[in-house]
Amino acid sequence: MTLVNFLKRREYKILIFILITGALPFVVYFFYLIINNSLDLFIEQITGRTELFQTGFITFFNRFLSSWLLPVHIIVIAGFIFMLFKHKISKSIFAANIKPNYPLLFIRTYFVFYLLATVILSLLLLIKPDILFKCSFELFWIYLILSLTVIIFERPILQKVILIIFPLILAWTSAISLGDNVPVFTIGILGSSILGINFIFSKTIGFAGMIMPGRKFLILLIPLIAIFLLAGIFGQRKFNYRDLPSRELSASLKNINSEFGDIKTNPITYDYFNDLNLLIDQLGGIDNIRDKVVVLPNNAIFYPLYKTKNPFPLDWLQYEEYIGSEEYLYNKITYKLQNEIIFLIMDKFNSKFMAYELNDLIIGGEKYDYRKIIDQNCEPVEIDSEYFYVLRSKGIAREKE
Repeated sequence: MTLVNFLKRREYKILIFILITGALPFVVYFFYLIINNSLDLFIEQITGRTELFQTGFITFFNRFLSSWLLPVHIIVIAGFIFMLFKHKISKSIFAANIKPNYPLLFIRTYFVFYLLATVILSLLLLIKPDILFKCSFELFWIYLILSLTVIIFERPILQKVILIIFPLILAWTSAISLGDNVPVFTIGILGSSILGINFIFSKTIGFAGMIMPGRKFLILLIPLIAIFLLAGIFGQRKFNYRDLPSRELSASLKNINSEFGDIKTNPITYDYFNDLNLLIDQLGGIDNIRDKVVVLPNNAIFYPLYKTKNPFPLDWLQYEEYIGSEEYLYNKITYKLQNEIIFLIMDKFNSKFMAYELNDLIIGGEKYDYRKIIDQNCEPVEIDSEYFYVLRSKGIAREKE
């Protein structure tokens, strides 16, 4: 919005300065890729069969097909397309002077339905935390449909359009790069945006316009958003990501490693990290194996905690993280295992769910398809551990020992 304003006022010097400042991080990252000879790999990642395509499109499409509200979505989208063709909208969607004669009752009906669905999903989330991932996608589809409705039929100015689509972009990109490839980290933003768009545009589209004339809807808007945010804060304390409620986090990880700071966790995860610490001592201490140890597959936090560098090219070694770069990963792992002494600390249990139960983890198959390379180039190490087993590479460097 700032760039648009400067452009309208023809303040080109300020505009150029802002563009250069904003582009600086991208320029620095570009040169970083060149220095590390990784530009080709980066281009392959963003243009090939990567998470951008796998998660950003295929996963979202599959999630849409499995949506709880799919029949409603289909009806709304069909009605939406019918209205577009009926009114023959051909000019820019940003043209504020165009006001199609849309069937307001239909639009308000699904606005009301989606608003109620958002409230119900929020309440269900507090009762059943295991639907957290599912709810994040449901809210994404609800807000996507509402935002498209507002953009096309309300005709807001460009600045407002940017504000409307920003939560969608944030949710979509976070699903690609974070967590379990779901927009779970933006669930509060999506819920608040649904409330906001329903009331901000209530005079012509939203639910409030049916029951509140003028700006009286603001009286209801503010407490509703406040209640939603408070529910989010309460829900976060009650349902932590892959951990127990806050009141049940009694084990301080600082007692194991000061680098954890004041983080508290459940007793099982505490025992897991304590066992990992004892295992490191069995291998001669971190100084003895620094930059020569890998923890597989779900423990990327290990490396900054122990100030050691991962000899493999990827910290989170699961298939979703290297789609499209399989051969590159295989070659790098094979070279390291055949030419260096590498210790591989392998999880016995799925650490993602150990806060609730201990499920055996088999590192192999399609999700961990690099396992065959490990088996060909490593041998077991005898250690005493409840949560891990250890393999050591057969690297030629061992001949020098």
